[in-house]
Amino acid sequence: MIGAALVDPVIALVRAAAPDLRYIGPANDLAALVAARRLPERVPAAYVLPTAEVAEQAQRTVHRSIITTNITVVLVTSESRRGPDDRPLDALGAAVIAFLDGVSPAPDWRKLGYRGADQQVRAASSDREGGVFLTIHFETTTQRRA
Repeated sequence: MIGAALVDPVIALVRAAAPDLRYIGPANDLAALVAARRLPERVPAAYVLPTAEVAEQAQRTVHRSIITTNITVVLVTSESRRGPDDRPLDALGAAVIAFLDGVSPAPDWRKLGYRGADQQVRAASSDREGGVFLTIHFETTTQRRA
């Protein structure tokens, strides 16, 4: 994916948006934790990954493509156990959205646009740690010349 080059710049933006995060990194770290049914050692944490990419040929030319990339920020914290109305990542999520929405992540890329979010609460069990995951989606585009 061409958008994979945006991971490090978006990590820097998330770090500036939410200095209270105890860890920020690429999503491969999160994938290993999810596979092990564990949470990060330091929470709240954030992970950044490109989740989709579409290329379209620009009109009136065969030598230019428009690349649309979806960048996702996943915020993670431990289960609060204060009930279903407790939303421990709301303030951090709002800060990330406010800071990243409308910011260009890198040269030659258009400004990030907020495209929605999903929250998942994973209850603790005997073989896994409980956690709250807030997945925030952004979209940006660039042009690629052949």
